[in-house]
Amino acid sequence: MVRSGERFGWLGIVFFGLCLSVSLICLLPKASYLRMTPEVFFGVGRVFTRMVMFNYVESYPRSHKLQSLNTALTGFEAAIPDSYGLAHEDLADLLNRYKAESHRI
Repeated sequence: MVRSGERFGWLGIVFFGLCLSVSLICLLPKASYLRMTPEVFFGVGRVFTRMVMFNYVESYPRSHKLQSLNTALTGFEAAIPDSYGLAHEDLADLLNRYKAESHRI
């Protein structure tokens, strides 16, 4: 498409180039992780598919408009996109047990 002079060819190169960049960044160690603290609460909800969902701590800087929208739609502020091979309920239970144990220390 680029050789024939179509603009959409360049758009495709830019778009998929950005997608490749994001994918490569996600492969870096510590590029994404889940840090748990005693102040979070986990549950299972559904947007398009079932996910483990949680609420942020009060001190976390976030978009209040997005927080309100997410809470209105799901009852939670955010979600974990993977269940790491566990059933969603089992992962939520594991995270809540960890939260309870960490809170006692």
